[in-house]
Amino acid sequence: MHDTASTMAALLDLPVAKRPDALREMLAPLDRVMSAVGGGDVVAMHQQGAGFRLDRDDPRYPAALREMREAGVWSRVRDCLAAGWDRLRSAAPGIRHADELHVLVVLGDPDDEHLTVRSRGYFGLGGFPGVVLLVMWPTATSLAKIGYAAAHELHHNVRYANVTWNPVTVTVGEQVVAEGLAEAFVRELFGEQALGHWATELRGPELQAAYEKVVAGIDVTGCTT
Repeated sequence: MHDTASTMAALLDLPVAKRPDALREMLAPLDRVMSAVGGGDVVAMHQQGAGFRLDRDDPRYPAALREMREAGVWSRVRDCLAAGWDRLRSAAPGIRHADELHVLVVLGDPDDEHLTVRSRGYFGLGGFPGVVLLVMWPTATSLAKIGYAAAHELHHNVRYANVTWNPVTVTVGEQVVAEGLAEAFVRELFGEQALGHWATELRGPELQAAYEKVVAGIDVTGCTT
């Protein structure tokens, strides 16, 4: 697990012009993700994916990092990943997995609505074996659940070391199965309270409408990035 807390604190002390290169070095493990989806720059991915801004000083950033450190975010992520891996290897001895797992917790952009409103302050990327990325802005929900999100992403990471994922041919059905299995894994490990809001908040007519839309498009292929 990378000490991104210290790295980001040092990055935020740099002149603005030097921050992209420092971030690129921190995010180097994500190069394999970019190559899997056709190439690109990890800094551009960060900027498009709700990461903290590089083009300005913002007093909220150091304060947020301190809050995350004081809440034990990095240690809780590590503990939840360890619990998840113990369960996976005991349930499926010999299952294929990446030889090495790079875990990066990255500060998000507090002004990004997708992150702070729709995602309650946190989301992850774990479907490429060998890398788990967690983007967060400290909120009551994200501080409570970031470790569970890490376990969710670990399940993706191991699943896709055993199931072929192709961004051109992947179906809606496969994506639904993957997300459902990952949340079921979190519930098995940590209980109902660990589930993400995406698995619990949609109910009634809205849930039925979503179900019908998913079923109608279950074989649609392709994934946008």
